[in-house]
Amino acid sequence: SPPLAGQELGRTLCRAPALVLTGCLKNATAGLLRFIASDGAGGCGPGDQRGGRRQLMSSPEAPPCRAPALLGSIGGLKKPAASASGEQVAPLLGSGDNSFESDPGELLRRAFEIYRSCIGDVESGSAGQFRAERAMDKDGCTVWMVDGGGDATPGTCSQAVIRSAAPVEAFVQALHGVQERLTWDGSSFVSYEVLCSSPAEQIDQPRGDIVYCRMQAPRGMADRVVVQERWLLPVPANDGGGVAVVMASPSEARTEELLARRDAVLGPTPGHSASLAIHAKTVLSAYLVRPLPSAEGPGVVVVAMSQTDLGGVPAWAQAVARRAGTGRFVQWVRRLDAHCAQLSAGGAGVGPPGPGLVAGGAAKGQVANKGTGTLHRLLRHAAFLAIALAGFWLARAAAAHVTVRIQ
Repeated sequence: SPPLAGQELGRTLCRAPALVLTGCLKNATAGLLRFIASDGAGGCGPGDQRGGRRQLMSSPEAPPCRAPALLGSIGGLKKPAASASGEQVAPLLGSGDNSFESDPGELLRRAFEIYRSCIGDVESGSAGQFRAERAMDKDGCTVWMVDGGGDATPGTCSQAVIRSAAPVEAFVQALHGVQERLTWDGSSFVSYEVLCSSPAEQIDQPRGDIVYCRMQAPRGMADRVVVQERWLLPVPANDGGGVAVVMASPSEARTEELLARRDAVLGPTPGHSASLAIHAKTVLSAYLVRPLPSAEGPGVVVVAMSQTDLGGVPAWAQAVARRAGTGRFVQWVRRLDAHCAQLSAGGAGVGPPGPGLVAGGAAKGQVANKGTGTLHRLLRHAAFLAIALAGFWLARAAAAHVTVRIQ
């Protein structure tokens, strides 16, 4: 009846501010969780699928890997970098910069120390200063939460066993090549650039470069930028062979110098100046790409780990968000598998997925994700329409009630 409708409208209007505030907080929290869970920009780890700004800068490609075990078999180390279209490009700040502060061998040693702490036990393990707790084990993918103890930056270590005909070199190219990475994982970045590089003096030595990444933050928060010294080097045969990509941020003084040089080269770029973002710091990030043992058939094992402090976000909030975002690793691996299958086939872009993970095919997962996303959009539109119609009916009922009272 109109009186009851009027009372209901009054109660709704009284609750409206609280509902709006709750909705805003929920959206902000969800955005923050996505942002922190995707702290892997620039190779730190998997990103999410949200749309966003993306800026493709002059960036060299990873050298095509011709054999999994030795850098000496990775062709093109001494050749000029080329883009996906074949056009030669150069690092933003030039080549020949040997001012690296990190030791690639030490970074690789620490990466394997973290990895061994993760696989030391079914549920949890410890080795040296690191302690790991398994947070997810699904579809051939495992994610561990890693704690270094004390004031050490917590992080994650993720492993995927991928049954794929694509060789190790395809996965290395997809993960290390900037433009290749943007092809299949571009939604994780606002900008992803190679600032400078230093060619290896010998073809079997580690190759180093310095990359700049900008991560889009939720509305109301400043974007994060991270500068990383990045190394491509072989994995020892006693650790399974393959190729590793290891990264760490330089000192704050070196970071400031590089960012100032970048802004000087690019000039004023509204909304994208590095000075307008908060600096994140990578303690250690790594990819370990190794072939499966021959007895297990074709495939690769990809390990991704990240110890990155986003800055300005409490450590406990970062830890909670990383744990909440573990499920995104499965989708990230499926996109990687699909792209590598296309690379191996000699095509361009992301095509049909490869054979997939140990459990759960990538093709099925991708189709399901597409359908689920469409269904969620339809449900949201239907909910908004229902709310609008209910509000319109309540407003008419209240107006009729007021008219009757006046008469």
